Amino acid sequence: MSSLKEVELMKEQVSILQSNLNDKDLVSRVAASRLLKLISDIDLSSGDSTTKSSFKSELKDIAETL
Repeated sequence: MSSLKEVELMKEQVSILQSNLNDKDLVSRVAASRLLKLISDIDLSSGDSTTKSSFKSELKDIAETL
């Protein structure tokens, strides 16, 4: 009987780990998308200090998210 409980506990732990992995994967995909957008924005930017500051802020935010 205790073996069945152990198996059920392990299944629950695996489920939780899979959920956490899925969350991390989503965060990574969103961050990658944001980085690609920034690359595009940098290519199109005029290079003024406000734009550069905005890019730096966005990059810092992405770094903190990861």
